[in-house]
Amino acid sequence: MAMFIPLCLYAQSPKVDMLKTGIPWAPMGVSSNGRFICGTKQYQEAYIFDSQTKKLHKEACNGSKSQLLFRSITNDGTVAGLTDDGQPGLFKEGKWFLLPTPAPIFGDASSIYAINSDGSKILGQVAVKPDISKPFEVIPTLWTRQSDGTYKHESLPQPDNVIEGKPQFVSPRQMSEDGNTILGLVVSKSGKYYLHILYERQPDGAWAYSIPFLSIFCDMSKYDQIVSKKPDIKKIITAKLGTPEYFKQIEEFQKADAKWNYEMFTVWQTGKEVYPLPIVMSENGRYIASAWVQKTYKYKEGDIKLEKYQENYPVLYDIKEKVFIHFPSLKDYSPIRVTNDGMAMAVDNKVVYIIDPKEPDEPQLLEQWVKNKYNFDLMGKLPKQTKYIREPIINGNGDIIACKYITMGPNNKVALQDVFCLKLNKESSVDRVEESLVLKASPNPTKNIIQIEGAKPQTEVSIVTMQGVVVLVKQTDEVGAATIDLSTLSSGLYVLRTDGSKGIMIKKE
Repeated sequence: MAMFIPLCLYAQSPKVDMLKTGIPWAPMGVSSNGRFICGTKQYQEAYIFDSQTKKLHKEACNGSKSQLLFRSITNDGTVAGLTDDGQPGLFKEGKWFLLPTPAPIFGDASSIYAINSDGSKILGQVAVKPDISKPFEVIPTLWTRQSDGTYKHESLPQPDNVIEGKPQFVSPRQMSEDGNTILGLVVSKSGKYYLHILYERQPDGAWAYSIPFLSIFCDMSKYDQIVSKKPDIKKIITAKLGTPEYFKQIEEFQKADAKWNYEMFTVWQTGKEVYPLPIVMSENGRYIASAWVQKTYKYKEGDIKLEKYQENYPVLYDIKEKVFIHFPSLKDYSPIRVTNDGMAMAVDNKVVYIIDPKEPDEPQLLEQWVKNKYNFDLMGKLPKQTKYIREPIINGNGDIIACKYITMGPNNKVALQDVFCLKLNKESSVDRVEESLVLKASPNPTKNIIQIEGAKPQTEVSIVTMQGVVVLVKQTDEVGAATIDLSTLSSGLYVLRTDGSKGIMIKKE
């Protein structure tokens, strides 16, 4: 018969698989299903690692000018990247398939940044020079697979004015799984200002873009007035080079410039900034992860330079709700990855930290987090001489983590560089079975039968082993109820789960 037991009385044996790729180059992409990892060491080689077959494919770069790049990878192991000569394309089973471009590729400013799980959408930028008499153009690009298997090139719209006028270029970096949300970087005309640019596909198929954090950074209504006051070095420094008057005029200019900069930083700029690099967005297009920067300046009349003070902490921006989630207690941490539920990763070049919105006041070392959530001893599985864990990637679901680790030998010299991959069984994590939401289950008088209520109507209810294997699935009715027969199951502990619930533990005797 089936029994329902207090979750806190029974410890699980969560399942974590740990694999090592056997290659020293940091991972760059991981497939949504967690099977494939890819990466590139510039000018040396690119690789694909299949965590299911444990096979490693390496592709050598062709010389010191090679632009070979394996950046992003699909669920079937197709890589999106660049060929040796910088052509954007797909790499599958040892062959390249080139993507269409509006004109021949020019220079080395082209790149591929993302491909979705089924390969139907590819994001990147292409540098072209259709007119030899004009500078080359960087075109933000989305490729979409057509019904005949070919790809169609689409140029994303670009703003005409960002602070100083027409920007240098837009570089799209992150894309949601459905391809309808794109996050990128826009670089101002002078190259002085970097800002996020957010593209959202509209119901009619057109793109709408915004510079979402511009108003946090500055007050554009004051820009022209401030710029008009900028000291003119040619008018201030008129004396002959090397004369006493010349050095006096240099000091006059330095004072005027310091005063003007102080006004720029405190009147036009707000002192706040959502730091633009790296560009980080979740796979579902819900969250932007970044650092919230707060700057203050010290200046008094007659100074020739400013003193700047800066603090930063992690921040999440919820694109759907248009609200920020701040982590002010975590000073100096800056996210470089984020999952679909807003869990972020940060690094300090030695270790990897987990930033969890559920625990906003304290980051956890990756090894601590894995131990707490999955009872898995990460450091016990790595060589004792491991000194650095860095350059992590994580998939949107948060169940695949890959990191580079480095061990040190005698005289503090690098002994080993490798990449490990953790495959986490989230169905058996502590989080999944410590709480239940509205899902309820009760024994039916009939042996081995349980009644379910409180689930979502017409959705699946699953019985999952403690190893995360789904052994029974039942569809709920129009009011969220279901009856499940456990007679085919062996005796033991199981977790009853449905979408949106944390799970209820079941013991079948």
